[in-house]
Amino acid sequence: MNNAEVRAEYEAMQLQYYTRREEVANAITHGIGVPVAFAFMIYFLIVATTFAQVVTALFMCLAAILVYTTSCVYHALTVKSYKRIARKFDHANIGLLVTACSVPYMLMLSTHYWNYVSLALCLAICALDAALCFIDLMKFKKLGVIFNVVIGALGLSAFCVNADLIPAETTWIYAAALASCVLGLLPYCLKNLRYAHTLFHIFTLVGPVLFMTGTVFLF
Repeated sequence: MNNAEVRAEYEAMQLQYYTRREEVANAITHGIGVPVAFAFMIYFLIVATTFAQVVTALFMCLAAILVYTTSCVYHALTVKSYKRIARKFDHANIGLLVTACSVPYMLMLSTHYWNYVSLALCLAICALDAALCFIDLMKFKKLGVIFNVVIGALGLSAFCVNADLIPAETTWIYAAALASCVLGLLPYCLKNLRYAHTLFHIFTLVGPVLFMTGTVFLF
């Protein structure tokens, strides 16, 4: 089969074609996130002194571990039928990681009602997005992107509610984290450029890791 035929076969199975070397790079760049998130979780749990801090540590880090694990597995698989199933899981939990990046200031800093409302809305959107991914990933893929933007906007609104309680160090690190995630959208859109998806993975690894780093100052 020539390259065009291979790509057509992948597209027919609702898969994006990458070369084997690209897939290895894709798997590694998100696989790295698993031990990093686990290390942050251990640190947060050691220094946590309140129930809210424990919940934050578990939610934030387990969401990252879940997302990076499913992404790593999806890109590492070579059997297309398994890969198609794994891709649904890969896309279905992205909203959880977006939500997780906002959880620290939603849960740990104040009891303002909007913290709980915004978190509940984020989780509801995550559940709906996951369901649609398993119903028909390609049909609802663009809607999934919109959902993630809405989740991010809800997180930003909660940040504004708690802005006076957030240390300057955390604010600057969070800003860098957000910039990394937003910049990652550029290579994500370049579907046919070699290693563009790997670059997207790097941005979306650096962003959440920076969010976890900034959260250190909230404990």
